[in-house]
Amino acid sequence: VEQFIQWVVTAKADKRAKATHALARAYLQNSFPDEDMDAAEAALTFLLDDPAIAVRASLVDVLAGSKKAPRHIILGLLDDVAEIGSLVAARSPLLIDSELVDIVAIRAKPYQLAVAGRMPLSSSVSAAIVEVASLGVCVRLLSNMQAVILPQTYMRLADRFGHHEIIQKLLMEREGLPVSVRQKVIVNVSDAMCRAAIHEERMERERAEDIAREARDRATLTLAKGLFEDELSTLIHYLRESGQLTTALLLRSLCAGQLSFFTQAMANLSDVSSNRIMALLADPYAKAFKAIYLKAGLPQKAYQAFAIAFEIYKDQNILSDKNDHYLFTRILIERVLEHYKENHNYEVDDLLAMMRRFASETARDAARDYVNIQLKVA
Repeated sequence: VEQFIQWVVTAKADKRAKATHALARAYLQNSFPDEDMDAAEAALTFLLDDPAIAVRASLVDVLAGSKKAPRHIILGLLDDVAEIGSLVAARSPLLIDSELVDIVAIRAKPYQLAVAGRMPLSSSVSAAIVEVASLGVCVRLLSNMQAVILPQTYMRLADRFGHHEIIQKLLMEREGLPVSVRQKVIVNVSDAMCRAAIHEERMERERAEDIAREARDRATLTLAKGLFEDELSTLIHYLRESGQLTTALLLRSLCAGQLSFFTQAMANLSDVSSNRIMALLADPYAKAFKAIYLKAGLPQKAYQAFAIAFEIYKDQNILSDKNDHYLFTRILIERVLEHYKENHNYEVDDLLAMMRRFASETARDAARDYVNIQLKVA
Protein backbone atom coordinates (compact mmCIF):
# COMPACT_ATOMS: atom_id res chain seq x y z
CA VAL A 1 0.00 0.00 0.00
CA GLU A 2 2.83 2.41 0.86
CA GLN A 3 4.50 1.62 -2.44
CA PHE A 4 1.22 2.20 -4.26
CA ILE A 5 0.76 5.64 -2.69
CA GLN A 6 4.30 6.65 -3.63
CA TRP A 7 3.89 5.35 -7.17
CA VAL A 8 0.38 6.71 -7.87
CA VAL A 9 1.47 10.35 -7.51
CA THR A 10 3.56 10.24 -10.67
CA ALA A 11 2.01 7.38 -12.70
CA LYS A 12 0.08 8.04 -15.87
CA ALA A 13 -3.73 8.19 -15.68
CA ASP A 14 -4.42 4.93 -17.51
CA LYS A 15 -2.02 3.01 -15.28
CA ARG A 16 -3.42 4.69 -12.16
CA ALA A 17 -6.90 3.59 -13.22
CA LYS A 18 -5.84 -0.06 -13.65
CA ALA A 19 -3.99 -0.05 -10.33
CA THR A 20 -6.97 1.57 -8.57
CA HIS A 21 -9.23 -1.15 -9.91
CA ALA A 22 -6.88 -3.83 -8.56
CA LEU A 23 -6.51 -2.12 -5.17
CA ALA A 24 -10.27 -1.75 -4.74
CA ARG A 25 -10.86 -5.41 -5.62
CA ALA A 26 -8.17 -6.51 -3.18
CA TYR A 27 -9.76 -4.38 -0.46
CA LEU A 28 -13.19 -5.96 -0.93
CA GLN A 29 -11.64 -9.44 -0.96
CA ASN A 30 -9.75 -8.75 2.31
CA SER A 31 -6.51 -9.56 0.53
CA PHE A 32 -4.44 -7.49 2.96
CA PRO A 33 -3.28 -8.37 6.45
CA ASP A 34 -5.53 -6.80 9.07
CA GLU A 35 -2.92 -4.20 9.95
CA ASP A 36 -2.85 -3.00 6.31
CA MET A 37 -6.61 -2.66 5.75
CA ASP A 38 -6.73 0.84 7.22
CA ALA A 39 -3.88 1.91 4.97
CA ALA A 40 -5.65 0.43 1.92
CA GLU A 41 -8.83 2.31 2.85
CA ALA A 42 -6.83 5.52 3.23
CA ALA A 43 -5.33 5.00 -0.23
CA LEU A 44 -8.78 4.47 -1.75
CA THR A 45 -10.02 7.61 0.00
CA PHE A 46 -7.03 9.53 -1.35
CA LEU A 47 -8.02 8.48 -4.88
CA LEU A 48 -11.35 10.33 -4.56
CA ASP A 49 -9.35 13.48 -5.35
CA ASP A 50 -7.57 12.06 -8.38
CA PRO A 51 -7.95 14.53 -11.29
CA ALA A 52 -8.46 11.74 -13.85
CA ILE A 53 -12.10 10.68 -14.17
CA ALA A 54 -10.91 7.23 -15.32
CA VAL A 55 -9.38 6.66 -11.89
CA ARG A 56 -12.55 7.61 -10.05
CA ALA A 57 -14.52 5.52 -12.54
CA SER A 58 -12.40 2.52 -11.52
CA LEU A 59 -13.34 3.16 -7.92
CA VAL A 60 -17.05 3.33 -8.64
CA ASP A 61 -16.91 0.30 -10.93
CA VAL A 62 -15.61 -1.89 -8.13
CA LEU A 63 -17.14 -0.33 -5.02
CA ALA A 64 -20.56 0.94 -6.06
CA GLY A 65 -22.35 -2.38 -5.88
CA SER A 66 -20.71 -3.70 -2.71
CA LYS A 67 -21.99 -3.70 0.87
CA LYS A 68 -18.36 -3.89 2.01
CA ALA A 69 -17.38 -0.58 0.44
CA PRO A 70 -16.43 2.19 2.91
CA ARG A 71 -19.49 4.37 3.28
CA HIS A 72 -17.56 7.64 3.21
CA ILE A 73 -16.03 6.68 -0.14
CA ILE A 74 -19.47 5.85 -1.55
CA LEU A 75 -20.79 9.24 -0.44
CA GLY A 76 -17.71 10.91 -1.89
CA LEU A 77 -18.31 9.23 -5.24
CA LEU A 78 -21.99 10.17 -5.06
CA ASP A 79 -20.93 13.83 -4.90
CA ASP A 80 -18.65 13.44 -7.91
CA VAL A 81 -19.67 14.48 -11.42
CA ALA A 82 -22.96 13.02 -12.67
CA GLU A 83 -21.17 10.39 -14.75
CA ILE A 84 -19.72 8.94 -11.52
CA GLY A 85 -22.35 9.87 -8.97
CA SER A 86 -25.27 8.48 -10.94
CA LEU A 87 -23.62 5.04 -10.96
CA VAL A 88 -23.53 5.13 -7.19
CA ALA A 89 -27.17 6.22 -7.09
CA ALA A 90 -28.07 3.32 -9.35
CA ARG A 91 -26.14 0.55 -7.64
CA SER A 92 -25.05 1.17 -4.06
CA PRO A 93 -26.81 -0.97 -1.44
CA LEU A 94 -25.43 1.37 1.25
CA LEU A 95 -27.85 4.15 0.32
CA ILE A 96 -30.99 4.10 2.45
CA ASP A 97 -34.44 5.17 1.29
CA SER A 98 -34.27 8.63 2.87
CA GLU A 99 -31.03 9.30 1.00
CA LEU A 100 -32.54 8.08 -2.26
CA VAL A 101 -35.54 10.35 -1.73
CA ASP A 102 -33.15 13.28 -1.21
CA ILE A 103 -31.31 12.38 -4.41
CA VAL A 104 -34.57 12.42 -6.33
CA ALA A 105 -35.61 15.72 -4.75
CA ILE A 106 -32.45 17.79 -5.19
CA ARG A 107 -30.22 16.24 -7.84
CA ALA A 108 -30.26 16.41 -11.61
CA LYS A 109 -32.05 14.10 -14.03
CA PRO A 110 -29.15 11.58 -14.48
CA TYR A 111 -29.35 10.85 -10.75
CA GLN A 112 -33.14 10.54 -10.85
CA LEU A 113 -32.94 8.14 -13.77
CA ALA A 114 -30.38 6.09 -11.87
CA VAL A 115 -32.60 5.83 -8.81
CA ALA A 116 -35.68 4.99 -10.88
CA GLY A 117 -33.87 1.99 -12.33
CA ARG A 118 -32.74 0.50 -9.00
CA MET A 119 -33.88 -3.07 -8.39
CA PRO A 120 -35.67 -3.41 -6.10
CA LEU A 121 -37.09 0.02 -5.37
CA SER A 122 -39.29 0.81 -2.37
CA SER A 123 -42.73 2.41 -2.51
CA SER A 124 -41.55 5.57 -0.72
CA VAL A 125 -38.83 6.23 -3.30
CA SER A 126 -41.25 5.48 -6.14
CA ALA A 127 -43.67 8.00 -4.68
CA ALA A 128 -40.94 10.65 -4.51
CA ILE A 129 -40.04 10.06 -8.16
CA VAL A 130 -43.64 10.36 -9.32
CA GLU A 131 -44.11 13.56 -7.34
CA VAL A 132 -41.16 15.57 -8.66
CA ALA A 133 -39.46 13.85 -11.59
CA SER A 134 -39.91 14.46 -15.31
CA LEU A 135 -41.76 12.29 -17.83
CA GLY A 136 -38.60 10.42 -18.88
CA VAL A 137 -37.77 9.47 -15.29
CA CYS A 138 -41.32 8.25 -14.67
CA VAL A 139 -41.12 6.14 -17.84
CA ARG A 140 -37.96 4.56 -16.42
CA LEU A 141 -39.76 3.90 -13.13
CA LEU A 142 -42.73 2.20 -14.82
CA SER A 143 -40.33 0.09 -16.88
CA ASN A 144 -38.72 -1.17 -13.66
CA MET A 145 -40.79 -4.22 -12.75
CA GLN A 146 -39.07 -4.47 -9.37
CA ALA A 147 -40.26 -1.02 -8.32
CA VAL A 148 -43.00 -1.16 -5.70
CA ILE A 149 -45.71 1.36 -6.59
CA LEU A 150 -48.74 1.95 -4.37
CA PRO A 151 -52.25 2.63 -5.74
CA GLN A 152 -52.15 6.32 -4.77
CA THR A 153 -48.80 6.69 -6.53
CA TYR A 154 -50.20 5.14 -9.70
CA MET A 155 -53.09 7.59 -9.58
CA ARG A 156 -50.74 10.55 -9.07
CA LEU A 157 -48.71 9.38 -12.04
CA ALA A 158 -51.86 9.13 -14.16
CA ASP A 159 -52.81 12.64 -13.06
CA ARG A 160 -49.42 14.10 -14.01
CA PHE A 161 -48.56 12.23 -17.20
CA GLY A 162 -51.58 10.12 -18.09
CA HIS A 163 -52.14 12.03 -21.33
CA HIS A 164 -48.87 10.63 -22.76
CA GLU A 165 -49.27 7.45 -24.78
CA ILE A 166 -46.09 5.86 -23.41
CA ILE A 167 -47.35 6.28 -19.84
CA GLN A 168 -50.75 4.86 -20.78
CA LYS A 169 -49.08 1.82 -22.34
CA LEU A 170 -46.72 1.19 -19.45
CA LEU A 171 -49.44 1.64 -16.85
CA MET A 172 -51.69 -0.91 -18.52
CA GLU A 173 -48.79 -3.37 -18.68
CA ARG A 174 -48.19 -3.21 -14.91
CA GLU A 175 -49.37 -6.33 -13.13
CA GLY A 176 -51.87 -5.59 -10.40
CA LEU A 177 -52.64 -2.06 -11.59
CA PRO A 178 -55.64 -0.81 -9.54
CA VAL A 179 -58.88 -0.77 -11.47
CA SER A 180 -59.42 2.92 -10.68
CA VAL A 181 -56.13 3.73 -12.41
CA ARG A 182 -57.10 1.62 -15.43
CA GLN A 183 -60.29 3.65 -15.64
CA LYS A 184 -58.25 6.85 -15.34
CA VAL A 185 -56.21 5.72 -18.35
CA ILE A 186 -59.44 5.12 -20.28
CA VAL A 187 -60.53 8.68 -19.49
CA ASN A 188 -57.16 10.06 -20.60
CA VAL A 189 -57.35 8.18 -23.89
CA SER A 190 -60.89 9.34 -24.63
CA ASP A 191 -59.99 12.93 -23.73
CA ALA A 192 -56.98 12.79 -26.04
CA MET A 193 -59.17 11.47 -28.84
CA CYS A 194 -61.60 14.34 -28.32
CA ARG A 195 -58.87 16.99 -28.27
CA ALA A 196 -57.31 15.59 -31.43
CA ALA A 197 -60.61 15.59 -33.31
CA ILE A 198 -61.29 19.20 -32.31
CA HIS A 199 -57.74 20.36 -33.02
CA GLU A 200 -57.68 18.76 -36.46
CA GLU A 201 -61.13 20.22 -37.16
CA ARG A 202 -62.54 16.84 -38.08
CA MET A 203 -65.75 17.53 -36.13
CA GLU A 204 -67.46 20.08 -33.91
CA ARG A 205 -66.63 20.13 -30.20
CA GLU A 206 -70.02 18.85 -29.05
CA ARG A 207 -69.95 15.89 -31.46
CA ALA A 208 -66.34 15.06 -30.57
CA GLU A 209 -67.17 15.11 -26.88
CA ASP A 210 -70.15 12.79 -27.41
CA ILE A 211 -68.06 10.27 -29.36
CA ALA A 212 -65.24 10.39 -26.81
CA ARG A 213 -67.68 9.89 -23.95
CA GLU A 214 -69.31 6.92 -25.63
CA ALA A 215 -65.90 5.42 -26.41
CA ARG A 216 -64.99 5.84 -22.75
CA ASP A 217 -68.24 4.18 -21.62
CA ARG A 218 -67.69 1.27 -23.98
CA ALA A 219 -64.12 0.79 -22.73
CA THR A 220 -65.33 1.07 -19.14
CA LEU A 221 -67.82 -1.77 -19.62
CA THR A 222 -65.17 -3.84 -21.39
CA LEU A 223 -62.90 -3.33 -18.39
CA ALA A 224 -65.73 -4.27 -16.02
CA LYS A 225 -66.32 -7.64 -17.71
CA GLY A 226 -63.10 -9.16 -16.42
CA LEU A 227 -63.35 -7.97 -12.81
CA PHE A 228 -64.03 -9.89 -9.63
CA GLU A 229 -66.86 -8.62 -7.45
CA ASP A 230 -64.68 -6.59 -5.10
CA GLU A 231 -62.82 -5.01 -8.03
CA LEU A 232 -66.10 -4.18 -9.73
CA SER A 233 -67.31 -2.53 -6.54
CA THR A 234 -64.10 -0.46 -6.42
CA LEU A 235 -64.53 0.59 -10.05
CA ILE A 236 -68.13 1.64 -9.53
CA HIS A 237 -67.20 3.64 -6.45
CA TYR A 238 -64.49 5.42 -8.43
CA LEU A 239 -66.88 6.08 -11.32
CA ARG A 240 -69.37 7.64 -8.94
CA GLU A 241 -66.75 9.76 -7.17
CA SER A 242 -65.36 11.00 -10.48
CA GLY A 243 -68.76 11.80 -11.98
CA GLN A 244 -68.64 9.02 -14.59
CA LEU A 245 -71.50 6.88 -13.29
CA THR A 246 -73.94 8.55 -15.65
CA THR A 247 -77.46 7.70 -16.75
CA ALA A 248 -76.13 6.88 -20.23
CA LEU A 249 -73.53 4.46 -18.84
CA LEU A 250 -76.14 2.68 -16.71
CA LEU A 251 -78.55 2.32 -19.62
CA ARG A 252 -75.72 1.10 -21.82
CA SER A 253 -74.76 -1.55 -19.26
CA LEU A 254 -78.35 -2.74 -19.01
CA CYS A 255 -78.71 -2.91 -22.80
CA ALA A 256 -75.37 -4.71 -23.09
CA GLY A 257 -76.50 -7.42 -20.69
CA GLN A 258 -73.90 -6.58 -18.03
CA LEU A 259 -76.15 -7.27 -15.08
CA SER A 260 -73.38 -7.40 -12.49
CA PHE A 261 -72.29 -3.89 -13.39
CA PHE A 262 -75.83 -2.56 -13.53
CA THR A 263 -76.97 -4.08 -10.25
CA GLN A 264 -73.87 -3.05 -8.34
CA ALA A 265 -74.09 0.46 -9.75
CA MET A 266 -77.74 0.77 -8.77
CA ALA A 267 -76.89 -0.62 -5.33
CA ASN A 268 -74.15 1.96 -4.92
CA LEU A 269 -76.46 4.82 -5.92
CA SER A 270 -79.58 3.71 -4.02
CA ASP A 271 -78.13 1.98 -0.93
CA VAL A 272 -80.25 -1.06 -1.79
CA SER A 273 -78.44 -4.39 -1.90
CA SER A 274 -77.38 -5.73 -5.27
CA ASN A 275 -79.12 -9.03 -4.41
CA ARG A 276 -82.40 -7.17 -3.99
CA ILE A 277 -81.98 -5.44 -7.33
CA MET A 278 -81.09 -8.73 -9.03
CA ALA A 279 -84.22 -10.26 -7.52
CA LEU A 280 -86.29 -7.56 -9.21
CA LEU A 281 -84.85 -8.61 -12.58
CA ALA A 282 -85.78 -12.24 -11.86
CA ASP A 283 -89.33 -11.48 -10.65
CA PRO A 284 -91.74 -10.68 -13.49
CA TYR A 285 -94.25 -9.17 -11.03
CA ALA A 286 -91.85 -6.82 -9.21
CA LYS A 287 -93.20 -3.28 -8.73
CA ALA A 288 -90.32 -1.72 -6.81
CA PHE A 289 -87.92 -0.88 -9.64
CA LYS A 290 -89.15 2.70 -10.12
CA ALA A 291 -88.78 3.45 -6.42
CA ILE A 292 -85.21 2.20 -6.46
CA TYR A 293 -84.53 4.07 -9.70
CA LEU A 294 -85.68 7.36 -8.18
CA LYS A 295 -83.87 6.66 -4.92
CA ALA A 296 -80.68 6.28 -6.96
CA GLY A 297 -81.09 9.90 -8.07
CA LEU A 298 -81.56 9.08 -11.74
CA PRO A 299 -83.64 11.49 -13.85
CA GLN A 300 -87.38 10.95 -14.11
CA LYS A 301 -87.25 11.85 -17.82
CA ALA A 302 -85.13 8.77 -18.59
CA TYR A 303 -87.09 6.29 -16.48
CA GLN A 304 -89.23 4.96 -19.32
CA ALA A 305 -86.17 3.82 -21.28
CA PHE A 306 -84.97 1.81 -18.29
CA ALA A 307 -88.46 0.46 -17.62
CA ILE A 308 -88.78 -0.85 -21.18
CA ALA A 309 -85.33 -2.46 -21.02
CA PHE A 310 -86.28 -3.90 -17.64
CA GLU A 311 -89.43 -5.49 -19.05
CA ILE A 312 -87.53 -6.96 -22.00
CA TYR A 313 -85.14 -8.65 -19.58
CA LYS A 314 -88.09 -10.50 -18.13
CA ASP A 315 -89.69 -11.18 -21.53
CA GLN A 316 -86.48 -12.56 -23.03
CA ASN A 317 -85.55 -14.54 -19.91
CA ILE A 318 -82.09 -12.99 -20.10
CA LEU A 319 -81.08 -14.37 -16.74
CA SER A 320 -81.18 -17.94 -18.00
CA ASP A 321 -80.07 -17.52 -21.61
CA LYS A 322 -77.28 -15.16 -22.60
CA ASN A 323 -76.08 -17.07 -25.63
CA ASP A 324 -77.03 -14.54 -28.31
CA HIS A 325 -75.80 -11.35 -26.70
CA TYR A 326 -75.85 -9.27 -29.87
CA LEU A 327 -79.38 -10.33 -30.83
CA PHE A 328 -80.74 -9.54 -27.40
CA THR A 329 -79.05 -6.14 -27.32
CA ARG A 330 -80.43 -5.20 -30.73
CA ILE A 331 -83.95 -6.34 -29.80
CA LEU A 332 -83.81 -4.42 -26.57
CA ILE A 333 -82.59 -1.19 -28.16
CA GLU A 334 -85.10 -1.45 -31.02
CA ARG A 335 -87.96 -1.89 -28.53
CA VAL A 336 -86.88 1.16 -26.55
CA LEU A 337 -86.54 3.26 -29.69
CA GLU A 338 -89.89 2.02 -31.01
CA HIS A 339 -91.60 3.24 -27.86
CA TYR A 340 -90.39 6.77 -28.52
CA LYS A 341 -91.02 6.67 -32.27
CA GLU A 342 -94.49 8.25 -32.09
CA ASN A 343 -93.97 10.08 -28.83
CA HIS A 344 -91.04 12.48 -29.21
CA ASN A 345 -89.59 13.41 -25.87
CA TYR A 346 -86.95 16.00 -26.54
CA GLU A 347 -85.70 15.75 -22.97
CA VAL A 348 -84.35 12.27 -23.71
CA ASP A 349 -83.22 12.88 -27.30
CA ASP A 350 -79.54 12.75 -26.30
CA LEU A 351 -80.05 9.41 -24.57
CA LEU A 352 -81.91 7.99 -27.55
CA ALA A 353 -79.25 9.24 -29.94
CA MET A 354 -76.70 7.38 -27.85
CA MET A 355 -78.81 4.22 -28.09
CA ARG A 356 -79.07 4.51 -31.88
CA ARG A 357 -75.30 4.74 -32.11
CA PHE A 358 -75.06 1.83 -29.66
CA ALA A 359 -77.34 -0.25 -31.89
CA SER A 360 -75.15 0.49 -34.90
CA GLU A 361 -72.03 -0.32 -32.92
CA THR A 362 -73.54 -3.63 -31.73
CA ALA A 363 -74.49 -4.61 -35.28
CA ARG A 364 -70.96 -3.94 -36.49
CA ASP A 365 -69.49 -5.95 -33.60
CA ALA A 366 -71.79 -8.85 -34.42
CA ALA A 367 -70.76 -8.71 -38.09
CA ARG A 368 -67.07 -8.71 -37.19
CA ASP A 369 -67.54 -11.72 -34.91
CA TYR A 370 -69.49 -13.57 -37.59
CA VAL A 371 -66.79 -12.95 -40.19
CA ASN A 372 -64.04 -14.01 -37.78
CA ILE A 373 -65.90 -17.25 -37.01
CA GLN A 374 -66.35 -18.00 -40.72
CA LEU A 375 -62.67 -17.35 -41.38
CA LYS A 376 -61.68 -19.76 -38.61
CA VAL A 377 -64.04 -22.43 -39.96
CA ALA A 378 -62.62 -21.99 -43.44
